[in-house]
Amino acid sequence: MGLQARHIETITVGNQLGECVLWRDSDQSVWWTDVQSCRLYRLSWPSLALTVYETPERLCSFSFMAGTDREILAAFASGLAIYDPEENHICWLDQPKELGGSLRLNDGRTDPSGRFWVGSMSEDLRPSGRLYCAGKDGILNTRQEGVRISNGICWAPDGRTMYFTDSPSREIKRCSYDVKTGRLGSWEPFATVSAGEPDGAITDAHGTYWFAHWGEGCVSGLDNNGSLVGQIAIDTPNTTCPVLGGPNGNLLFVTSARQGLDMAQLDSTAGSLIIFETNLAAGKSIQATLSAA
Repeated sequence: MGLQARHIETITVGNQLGECVLWRDSDQSVWWTDVQSCRLYRLSWPSLALTVYETPERLCSFSFMAGTDREILAAFASGLAIYDPEENHICWLDQPKELGGSLRLNDGRTDPSGRFWVGSMSEDLRPSGRLYCAGKDGILNTRQEGVRISNGICWAPDGRTMYFTDSPSREIKRCSYDVKTGRLGSWEPFATVSAGEPDGAITDAHGTYWFAHWGEGCVSGLDNNGSLVGQIAIDTPNTTCPVLGGPNGNLLFVTSARQGLDMAQLDSTAGSLIIFETNLAAGKSIQATLSAA
C-alpha cells in the first residue's frame, strides 16, 4: 500500500522559523520552537489547547528528558542547558567558546541510548559549524567540523545507522553507528536533492527517512536505497521539520517558516504547524538520559 496522507489541521502561529517539532506521549502533546522569535510552543492533543513560552534566548532544538515532564534538554543558540519553561529557568551545562556572533546551535536529536547530538550553523554560511555529541554530563564534544548548516540528524529504528545533512550541500549522508559507544563510521552519500535544501528529518517505524524540504513545500520519504517512496505536499515553501505522533503514532506534524519568503509567499499558512493523518507509524520515542537534578 502506498503513502496515504490527509490534511486535518493547520495551527496558524506565524512562526518566523518553526523548528524541532517533537511529540510527547506522557501528556499527548506536540512541542516545537520558533527559533528567531524566542518562543516554545506546546499543543495539547486532541483539544488543540496552545501554550506559548517566551524563552530567554533563541531555542534552536531540544529533547525531552527521562524522569521529568517539567524540564527539557535545550540547545539554545549559545549552548546546552536544562530548561524549565514554566519558570523560565536555565541551568547551563555547556557553552562552547566557539559559539557566538554568526555561529549558533541548530538541529538536534537524541540517539537510542539517550545521548543528545546537536549541530551548529553559521548564519553567514561559512563552514565553521560543528556536529557535537553530549553524554550524560551534558558536555558538548565535537565530532565533526567544517559544517555550514547542521540538519537532518536521526537514526534508523535499530540505531545502527545515523543520518545527517549539511543543508546547503543538498546532500544527505549516513554512516554506521555504534549505539553502545556513540562511535561513528565513515560518512557515505545517501541521497541528493535537486532543488531546495533538506532540513529536519525523522525515520518512521519501518526505517523510511522523512525530511522537510526547505524551499519546495513538502515532506519527502526515502527508502533504504535513498529512492523517493512518498511525498506530502504542503501549501507553503519553507517546510522545516516533521515528526510522527498522536495516540496511534500516525499523525504527521510539520513546522514551517516565514523566514526567507517574499511578500507574495507570505500567506496564512507560512509559519504554521501543519498536521496530517497518515498510514505511517512512528518510531520509538527516545528521551535524553541526563538527570533533571
